[in-house]
Amino acid sequence: RLLQRQLGELNQLIEDSLSQLSLEQSSALAEAIFDFSSIADLSSWLETNCPN
Repeated sequence: RLLQRQLGELNQLIEDSLSQLSLEQSSALAEAIFDFSSIADLSSWLETNCPN
């Protein structure tokens, strides 16, 4: 919800990636979220931190 509020509507690929995050990854994302200014920032973070 916070991501949608900050970045707008998320595409299905991003939502799928988010649903597969571990608890540790989710915690790291929660800390990083305030540094994101676009969905591209989120996508980059997911690629770097969750190379599944």
